[in-house]
Amino acid sequence: MGNLTFSDDINLHSTNPDRPNDYRDLIKLIASSYANVTNLPIFGFGAKTSKYSSKATGMFPLTRSIRNPFTPNDDETLMKTYTDCLHQIEGSLPVNINPVLCFFKQLGMHVRSRLQRKAQQTPAIKHTIDSMYVLYVLSSGIMDDLKDCLKTLQSSEWKNLPL
Repeated sequence: MGNLTFSDDINLHSTNPDRPNDYRDLIKLIASSYANVTNLPIFGFGAKTSKYSSKATGMFPLTRSIRNPFTPNDDETLMKTYTDCLHQIEGSLPVNINPVLCFFKQLGMHVRSRLQRKAQQTPAIKHTIDSMYVLYVLSSGIMDDLKDCLKTLQSSEWKNLPL
């Protein structure tokens, strides 16, 4: 029920700053843990991202721009971006998290491949990384693609990724 839109009074993603919203609080908490990171890529899932869409998407950037999914890491901008995004989407079902997992696995594989190519020219960096990604999945607990998620996470491709 977490992704279904009711009234702002009982929606888990309430945009009213005076109403409790665990998602908003967790975003702030996580962002403060990465205060030294200037911009954060934040994605949502399980929503219709266009009024013309009949299906929920498995992943969308909070900025609403796939070309620039990075949100400046300051409370005011984060909360404005979150609120603006919520006003433009419609929470929906199913809640599929596997597209997010697959995206970040592909990102990790890309980074690893890029570093392997660089290491051919500079052998001293052979077993180093220059990027690290941390994925937090904030959910009310309902996942409609749990079997797919488990299969993705059990893949040996995750080994040695900068994730």
